[in-house]
Amino acid sequence: MKKSIIVLIIIGLIGIFIYKRQDTSIHHYNTNVVVLDAGHGESDNGAVNGIYKEKDINLNAVKLLGNYLQNQGVEVIYTRDSDKRLDDEDRMNDLKLRARMSRENEARYFVSVHVNDTNNNKKVSGFEIYTNQDEYANELASHICSNVKDMNYTLDRGVKDGTDLRVLRLNGSPAILIELGYIKGEDLDYLTDNLRLNKMMQTIGDSIIDQMKINQD
Repeated sequence: MKKSIIVLIIIGLIGIFIYKRQDTSIHHYNTNVVVLDAGHGESDNGAVNGIYKEKDINLNAVKLLGNYLQNQGVEVIYTRDSDKRLDDEDRMNDLKLRARMSRENEARYFVSVHVNDTNNNKKVSGFEIYTNQDEYANELASHICSNVKDMNYTLDRGVKDGTDLRVLRLNGSPAILIELGYIKGEDLDYLTDNLRLNKMMQTIGDSIIDQMKINQD
């Protein structure tokens, strides 16, 4: 009896291990779907500078990007389209649920939008992108960085490994996390200027569409 129980436990553990590996594998879905993720929300403000909260800037930027993509014929899925998180009680589960939306919707790309922060150093600025190290994600990130750099809004801080970020690590699609700029310092000027921010989001949108055309599996 004891041996049978031990065997069942081992089989169960192997099953869980296989499931987890399958659950975090990255797929290149040949769809017209992009999942947009406005970082933070609800009780989680993210970075703060006076009256400005990262969660609000993120949501505004994502809606600008989403509207542009939709007008170009892309199907957009939002992880949040208001000041509500998927789970406001458990941050880790909230990130997991956001990442899961890629697989559930067979998304071509997952794009998370954030604003950066540093310890009251107003001289720091720049735009950077983290990826889940998928080939398509890296190509998208590089293309976006190149096009945003040409706008001369801020410093190009490049593409970085984001596999330690939960929302990227658990993602089932090519996934990137964009840091639009720093909430303290001169980047705040374009982050809170709807006209300039909209131009940046259109540039990002065009970059996404370019890569969707290139990577037709």
